Amino acid sequence: MDLDGNSYPDLAAGSLSDAALIYRARPVVNIRKHVTVSPEEIDLSLGCDNSFCFTVKACFKYTANPTSYSQRLIISYSIEADGERRKQGLNSRVIFLTKSNAESDFQFNDTLELKDQNRESCVAINAGLKDNIKDKMRSILIEVSAEIIEAKGKKIKNGLPPLMPVLDAAQPSRAVAEVNFLKEGCKNKRICYSNLQMDHSLHYKQISQDAFSQLPTSAHNVPQFVLSYEKKDLALKVTVTNKNGDDAYEAKLVGKFPDALSYSGVRPITPNKQILCTANQNGSEAECELGNPFNRNSEVTFYIILSTMGITLDSTEIEIDLQLQT
Repeated sequence: MDLDGNSYPDLAAGSLSDAALIYRARPVVNIRKHVTVSPEEIDLSLGCDNSFCFTVKACFKYTANPTSYSQRLIISYSIEADGERRKQGLNSRVIFLTKSNAESDFQFNDTLELKDQNRESCVAINAGLKDNIKDKMRSILIEVSAEIIEAKGKKIKNGLPPLMPVLDAAQPSRAVAEVNFLKEGCKNKRICYSNLQMDHSLHYKQISQDAFSQLPTSAHNVPQFVLSYEKKDLALKVTVTNKNGDDAYEAKLVGKFPDALSYSGVRPITPNKQILCTANQNGSEAECELGNPFNRNSEVTFYIILSTMGITLDSTEIEIDLQLQT
């Protein structure tokens, strides 16, 4: 039976005590969410900062069965930026400039009234980018979700109050839009095909000199290093090029060193080119930032200085792992 006329079957259960219980079925609705961003591509060369960068427009409407269902619904909605990135422990690149009751600047929360079925309501909020973001390759994901917090309407059949509807669990819980970065140094503007190449050699520096000298090699072209009082500093001379390649974003060199060596410092050779290297606590690994982007036909040369404090009389060979990443 349908006691309240909402087109969903209800259940009445009687008992020997002249009392009856009525179990009413709640209406099932689907909140349709649509999100767009404008512009869809960010050209950082034109200027885009935490004052204004792009606009997010989110639209909501609901459908239900039957089509005659016409309660006014109050929904709570949330707009989030860089959700997948934050799940990886990274910071969001976006700041929502329109204020809300959210605790974080990468999230916007508010409520909205949907007055009738298929009657769309929209909101627009402004967003900016945080200063000095490094990741300019991956898209920014904007996610929109919503839930029902209240249903308003007149009493329905038999004088019963309306029930709070439930969301259709079979429908997607989120709507997603992407904001892409326009890459001027890439042929197709979205995907970059760089051509990073590396050349390296081992050098040493005597205490009394400031210049580095290349290590002699064996008959098998393997560098040879003899530790002495005057030869304590070992250095990797690295040259990285991007000949005829697209701009390389977040380009870096990752070095992993054995127990006998540890990262000690970096010394640039290329004029007007600063190299920033960061190492872990024991100096067994270091990352050197080459540029963001490392432009087409760029070239940089620098020394990675290594401490030889771990070399002992039992040390016969050392292996250094260098990788270019972008």
